[in-house]
Amino acid sequence: MLDIIKHFLQAKRRWQTLRDAKTLKSYQDKKAREILDYVKEHSSFYRHHWQGYDSNNWQHLPIINKALMMDNFDKFNTVGIKKDVALKFAHQAETNSKVSNRFTYGLSSGTSGERGLFVVDHQERAMWAGIVLARVLRQIKPERIALFLRANSNLYQTVRRGRFLQFRYFDLSTPLEQSVQLLNTFQPTILVAPPSILEQLTTKREAGRLHIQPERLISVAEVLEPQDKIKLESIFNVPVHQIYQATEGLLAISCKHGLLHLQEDLIVVQLESLGDNHFTPIITDLWRKTQPIIRYDLGDVLRLETEPCTCGNSWRVIKQIEGRKNDFIEISTSQGKANLFPDELRQSILSVTGVLDYTVIQKGINHLHIYLETSNTFNLVAANVKQCLEKLLQHFDATVKLEFTRGLPPRESTIKRRRIIRR
Repeated sequence: MLDIIKHFLQAKRRWQTLRDAKTLKSYQDKKAREILDYVKEHSSFYRHHWQGYDSNNWQHLPIINKALMMDNFDKFNTVGIKKDVALKFAHQAETNSKVSNRFTYGLSSGTSGERGLFVVDHQERAMWAGIVLARVLRQIKPERIALFLRANSNLYQTVRRGRFLQFRYFDLSTPLEQSVQLLNTFQPTILVAPPSILEQLTTKREAGRLHIQPERLISVAEVLEPQDKIKLESIFNVPVHQIYQATEGLLAISCKHGLLHLQEDLIVVQLESLGDNHFTPIITDLWRKTQPIIRYDLGDVLRLETEPCTCGNSWRVIKQIEGRKNDFIEISTSQGKANLFPDELRQSILSVTGVLDYTVIQKGINHLHIYLETSNTFNLVAANVKQCLEKLLQHFDATVKLEFTRGLPPRESTIKRRRIIRR
């Protein structure tokens, strides 16, 4: 517990003292050189991967990705953990968070096509807990935090219960009605869940079955689209903030003003432009030593705010997490190929009155299957959506087959919601 308190206080101090760009850059460069020195000594994968490169010029070292990390996991980590052993513990942890080992293991949801594997030691676990508490808790007072996740982990159990803080884990595979009853008993002050679960809870609240009044909602694990945020805030009458975390690290947390700041005291984020203010982040973790993340292509697509946050901190702000880079719609045009960004599709579809929800699945290079949940006559709404999408596609000089289906495709509760899917 003392380690968590130490990291809590340090995280609070860094948020206050690394606010300007010059101080932050100096800090990042110092931390990056320290972590690279350690990694070169303890990771045979990185030593080989960096041969022929000047590690002092660390911003230009070769990029890695999930496939490369997983293929070389045994030599990638710095503590000699074998991949098959780590996978065994990670699978056990999904059903039993009390797996006895000095390391914490976990698996990603696999939305990129391959499940990622992470390992952290007890110090990194304490650091994560201290930082999250420092950035999420606005003041020191008793809190009851309800946490909806696909799988529990002793990473979350680290801060499960204390005098001022209580965590309650809710399994996404549990029937929602059962979770509603538990929420009514627990009465959380902070509710943390994927936006698709938060939306299901709004229906229970409107039906008079959910009797809680949290002070804040925190969206995790899935893309929070603007219309979802507006709906959640209007029904719960509280702000919706976000935690952006991946297998590869803690990436961004909302400040008290609700804007999603990159956690630039923990990671260096280099942005690879995709055009039209869309970027994919290349991240370097400044703290993790067990499983080092150096110049890692995360594969997500972000849009950034162009104006600084009024909270006074210069750490960059994410305007929107768009989804996975390999899920962008790719179409064939008279000029070659072009990408349709999720926000373009979202704005076109939601501009039509009567659309409640949607999913777009690309079945072929110029074949889109659009699933619509509507409040009005489906055929009329689908025709209007088709008209809007055809207008959008005119800009690309492309002929695309548009197929429509009433209702959304089935999805298990433990699977992340993705509204744009390329198959």
